[in-house]
Amino acid sequence: EGQSIEPRWYCPILPMVLVNGADGIGTGWSTSVPNYNPRDIIRNIRRMLRGEKMEDMYPWYKGFTGTIAPSEKDDGKFDMTGCIQKQGDKLIITELPVKAWTQSYKEFLEECMPQDGKKEDSGDAWITDYREYHTENTVHFELTLSPEQMQLAEKNGLEKHFKLKTTIATSNMVLFDHEGKIAKYNSALEILKDFCQLRRRVYDERKAYLVAKLTREKEILSNKARFIFMVVKGELELRKKKKSDLLQELQRLGFKKMSELDALLEGRDAGAAAEGDAQPAAGGEDAEKTDYDYLLGMNLWSLTFEKVEEIKKLRDQKIEELNELKKTTIESMWDRDLGALLKALEDLEAAEAEEADAAAEAADGRRKKDAARGA
Repeated sequence: EGQSIEPRWYCPILPMVLVNGADGIGTGWSTSVPNYNPRDIIRNIRRMLRGEKMEDMYPWYKGFTGTIAPSEKDDGKFDMTGCIQKQGDKLIITELPVKAWTQSYKEFLEECMPQDGKKEDSGDAWITDYREYHTENTVHFELTLSPEQMQLAEKNGLEKHFKLKTTIATSNMVLFDHEGKIAKYNSALEILKDFCQLRRRVYDERKAYLVAKLTREKEILSNKARFIFMVVKGELELRKKKKSDLLQELQRLGFKKMSELDALLEGRDAGAAAEGDAQPAAGGEDAEKTDYDYLLGMNLWSLTFEKVEEIKKLRDQKIEELNELKKTTIESMWDRDLGALLKALEDLEAAEAEEADAAAEAADGRRKKDAARGA
């Protein structure tokens, strides 16, 4: 009915399961896929498009300012460490491991403070006090320690002592593939390679559709220009004719039916479509009218030499676009889309950086006020 059909599923230009990660439990299966940097994924896809070898990727989480590095003890695992540094008798924590909530960590710090009936230098008390200066998107704890507590923390290792180190595993990445079958992947690169094979096929289909779409638009403009030219030259008379005779004459003159043009988009042979419509059944005149409505439905102001020239220019533009599209490779189309995505990422991150700077400035003001009251 001329309306777009809702797609069965969307195929993005990046494997979103690597961008967003996944964790879940199902009947007989579980899965855990870390997040990966979209820029790393884009770089690897571009390597693939150039015929180069892809490079290993490390898990990455947006906004995380700690470190993620391959584990020295276990293959396929990564060590994730938050941020902590010493300033005098204080320890400043500015990042927690991913999935560690600020409130939960605050409760942990409460347990590290002296409890009722216990001294500050007891083994259970790791800190004497703490302050919070978080923003909406950042973490900031300031811990106060006694010399003995500081010595113990440094001996154990600050990150380990304050539970700022966790492990990320990549040994259980189980997903449905594009055929709906459960598959276990040994690495993020396996997922990416599987995705690239599918996405390349979809780009082939996309290019074929765009070629058909431009071809259809070009044919419509060509038929319109020829129709108007014949009318204004007097070679085609529209007045005082039966509708059925006029439709037959348009068919005899070789004007394309809309059903033939639509067949280009549907992947059918236009000639076969025309042959199938050549002998309409009784009562099929309305269907024939619809087939040529794109010509006969034009208003009188369109039947001028000026309109012919205008339509010819549009047709020539479509021909130029069509020729350019046919010369464009699948690799170029994909690379261009990746470039547009990178530009959108840069714009988004620039806007977020401005908001983060404003929030950090407000948090710094609160710290200065607290310091002034303490003095």
